[in-house]
Amino acid sequence: MGIDRRTFADHHDRLAAIISRVHRVTGLIAVTSFAGYGLAGWLLYRGETWWALVLASLSYALFRAFRPLSLAVARLGLQHREGFGETFSLLGRELRARPAKEVLAELEALMEATGQGHPVHRSQGPPH
Repeated sequence: MGIDRRTFADHHDRLAAIISRVHRVTGLIAVTSFAGYGLAGWLLYRGETWWALVLASLSYALFRAFRPLSLAVARLGLQHREGFGETFSLLGRELRARPAKEVLAELEALMEATGQGHPVHRSQGPPH
């Protein structure tokens, strides 16, 4: 399957907004998870073994679910904007056919191919 270039061009701006939102949410999930691990370590040091185990387990579950969770948060924040319904339908079809990792990687590659990669990647400049 896959997203052809014509479809990508038709949905480019909305897909770029979705990818940007997914990156921000993924970063927040990572920071929250690792903060949870740190707090769990502190609780373990203080002798609160069960609370440390619970918090570490929750942090791990949050980190393991980062792709579906970040996509769901992006959908919640953007689905009511004009034109995003059709784009999320396209994304939903792709996600039913293939794993989220593959779909997101393909979108990133298409963004890079058009010179519209993620702003963090674009700002790094050419490799040295």
